[in-house]
Amino acid sequence: MRKLIALFLVLTLMATVLVGCAPPDENGGDFEYPVGNTLTIIVPVAAGGAMDVNTRVFAEYLSKEIGKNVVVENIAGGGTVIASSEYLSKDPDDDYIINLSTDHLAITPAISPDATYSNESFIPILPITYTEEFIWVREDSPWKTWEDLVEASQKESVVFGTGAKTGPAYIATRGACESSDVKFETVIANNIPGSITNLIAGSVDAVWSAKTQASQHFASGTIRPLVGTGATMDPVYKVETLSELGYDFSFSSCNLFAINAEADPEIVKYLQETFAKVYANPDFQADLIKQDVVIL
Repeated sequence: MRKLIALFLVLTLMATVLVGCAPPDENGGDFEYPVGNTLTIIVPVAAGGAMDVNTRVFAEYLSKEIGKNVVVENIAGGGTVIASSEYLSKDPDDDYIINLSTDHLAITPAISPDATYSNESFIPILPITYTEEFIWVREDSPWKTWEDLVEASQKESVVFGTGAKTGPAYIATRGACESSDVKFETVIANNIPGSITNLIAGSVDAVWSAKTQASQHFASGTIRPLVGTGATMDPVYKVETLSELGYDFSFSSCNLFAINAEADPEIVKYLQETFAKVYANPDFQADLIKQDVVIL
């Protein structure tokens, strides 16, 4: 488990280094891209979630930067395996890129029997946001701390809602519980929003979710974070983390854009440079912050 979690941190660093080392455009700004006049960004989750919304914000600014059409295509299912597999199964087309989280890039292909790819199948272009992760309970839950949950689980298993078994949330939930000696059961939903719906309905006791996916329900007073799993940047959500409580567990991720590893190296360089320009745009950063995310 620790090796898998460490791997996505290495991938994050690698993506950052690639962006920092991207050479200048040797074509004097006349680089013709996308070749087909439209750049498509694959989002491996359903429309409306945090990843989808953030990608659409980025796509709007990217389109202005390159002077070409940028469209977002959602391919949901399988904990991002379906989208990733479909993206890589096509003949390499440099007019297509994909948005992935580092945990989906590092952990999912390592645990999913349906994944026919690895993290080396992609070249990172740019990481943009850090994902704050928490374990959430209903506002009326009797558990005020993680230790309350741990103690209660010794008498009766705690039911956790998780996404697909091929998804990082499922693996991370198991890791958090096992590191804390929590007796637990899991209820699988198609995605994390579905698990949050189950939590609100009372069919599960706790849910692992990124802040961005749960924030609207927290704001309405329906659910609250019980414990953090990695660094917490927003003081509004400040709770102790598993690491701060002394458990040998820490998990967080970031969102990044990537391209097929077989892409033209010159296009990779161009994308890294161009994406970095969008990222540096203060208007883009302001719009992204409105989505309640932490910009890297």
